[in-house]
Amino acid sequence: MRRFLVPRTNIENVNVVQSGIEGPTQPDLATFPRTKFGKSSRAFCKACYKNSTWIEYSESKDATFGFYFFLFKLPGRAEHFGYKVFNKDGFTYWKHASKFFKDHIGSHDSKHNSCMKHYEDYNNQRQSVTSIFVRATSESEELYNIRLTCSLYCTRYLIAQGIAFCNHDESSTSLNKGNFREIVDWIKFNDEKVRDAFGCGPNNCTMNSGDIQKELATCCAYEVTKVIMVELGDRQLFVLIHESHDISVKEKMAVMLRLVVVFSNFYYILFSMPPYNIIETTTIINLNLYISNFLNDKGKVVE
Repeated sequence: MRRFLVPRTNIENVNVVQSGIEGPTQPDLATFPRTKFGKSSRAFCKACYKNSTWIEYSESKDATFGFYFFLFKLPGRAEHFGYKVFNKDGFTYWKHASKFFKDHIGSHDSKHNSCMKHYEDYNNQRQSVTSIFVRATSESEELYNIRLTCSLYCTRYLIAQGIAFCNHDESSTSLNKGNFREIVDWIKFNDEKVRDAFGCGPNNCTMNSGDIQKELATCCAYEVTKVIMVELGDRQLFVLIHESHDISVKEKMAVMLRLVVVFSNFYYILFSMPPYNIIETTTIINLNLYISNFLNDKGKVVE
């Protein structure tokens, strides 16, 4: 009965583990207090414990509550029969108690059955479908991180050595799949953990397609550029802009940043950023907008 000394809405103050082990509070009294209903008086019948094992009785309030609601309360709405009564206020209408208990259970997707399902899963966590999904999700995430890390290491190596990534035929039956896939296969051959990660992964998440290779290379270039811009600090840069158009008459703009240092009347180019192509209209307004966005992406403010 100690659990009913705690407000029903304050589940944080209750030992849920201990409550789950002890089960519903169902005192076996010789006589229960009687409540007057019109000309007659009625009392709680302890036979309801057998027919509705989920109810628990409070001697101090002379009311019944829902045990599953108390442990795993879910947001309720008015249309869920008896949600507030069995969760907070307490049920005291003993005249038709059996009927109300049955109506409260409701259909298979009712609030009562949802809370009961949570209680059963809590008591049998190893066989719970929810826990199986969570465990499978964690394992899939770990395997994904292994595949991603392997592909990223291969990307960094190829960029550092200036080696091409792909080949004209990267299929699984190709004798030469390209440098990227060949290095990945070599790592898989020498590392069982990586081999299992690629073998267990779905076909659309192998992290070695051509698009993934481009994205990883772009991410590496972005991180390197960010480090360079941080090292340059507040130094002033030259902005070189070249406007052109290709054979399809699509206008382009190439932007290049250079850091030039003058020493003994000699000019030294210490830093030169690759061109940045934009396929859009080259009006004055768009040019200013693109240059500003380009420099802002590199951490430089246009004054």
